[in-house]
Amino acid sequence: MRYIVHIDQAWKTGMVTDLRRKNGLWEVRTDASETIKGERVVRAMSFSQQPCWPEWAQPFQNDGIYHVFDRDVQGLRQEDVKAAVVGGGITAAHYAIKLSDDGHDVTMFARHPFRTYDFDSDPDWLGPKYMKRFSKTPDCQKRRQWITNVRHRGSFPKDISRKLAVYREKGRIKVIQDEVMSCHVKKQLTAGCTYS
Repeated sequence: MRYIVHIDQAWKTGMVTDLRRKNGLWEVRTDASETIKGERVVRAMSFSQQPCWPEWAQPFQNDGIYHVFDRDVQGLRQEDVKAAVVGGGITAAHYAIKLSDDGHDVTMFARHPFRTYDFDSDPDWLGPKYMKRFSKTPDCQKRRQWITNVRHRGSFPKDISRKLAVYREKGRIKVIQDEVMSCHVKKQLTAGCTYS
């Protein structure tokens, strides 16, 4: 028997509030009082579990400032919109390139010089050299600390670095190495940011 799954129909949004085993199945309860049952549960949470909203951006959430993982980013549908991408890692780089390809005037704000690594962490984590000890450690907090310590946060591989260099050279993406400190609305639909 063949099943066709439409991922958008299977997608559930919410916070898991309870997980328990009942009658041979797992029951997952959410903050929307929904219960989902299944034979297996895979925890695939992001590094931080929640999008990071710096203090300066919080008053403008979804009102001119959006998180890259928001499903519906308003105001970027039309061409020639000036866009600022705050971040210096692979997600920010990919998004800045995409926005430039879509015809936007793009400025990236990165707190640090670009960091280039071929992998998110040492490739030895892909095999038994490091994973053997990691897999035998039952303490989830210790595991999370290892992941935090070994990740090359805010980095991207050489191919993205080369592409960004080309876009910068052609004037398609401007890069400001600095930290955004505050933000305010100058005019309708235009946000102004100050940085150190």
